[in-house]
Amino acid sequence: NYILYTNSKLHKIGYIADYPCSFCKRESETKQHFFYDCSYSISFWKDFEFFYLSLTKQQINLNLKDILIGLLTPELPLPNYLLLIGKFIYGRVEGIKNFQVYEVLNQVKLKYETEKYICTKNNNLDMFRKKW
Repeated sequence: NYILYTNSKLHKIGYIADYPCSFCKRESETKQHFFYDCSYSISFWKDFEFFYLSLTKQQINLNLKDILIGLLTPELPLPNYLLLIGKFIYGRVEGIKNFQVYEVLNQVKLKYETEKYICTKNNNLDMFRKKW
């Protein structure tokens, strides 16, 4: 995956001199550390699991594979959709230590309302209900 250039990757190609984690500043910023091992990512994904539980009433326990490539549940596209939004936002706020999973909630609400509006306008609420 070359979409997100972590500090260790940027260091490897000579773009930066040092490569500490943008959040904790204690470990090398590898993909595994950035998305899973960092204390900030651990907190983010625990909050995300709680957010998912409150939204769907279903418990999920994310591991590194789930976070990096998604959940292997083709009958339930919503968890992977939310994971993509979560990773996108988490990657965008790199270095902002007070970031909360509620940023994801705001994005999800916006997407929910937008998709509901589009499906209502196109007279296709069944598709909306299947996803959400």
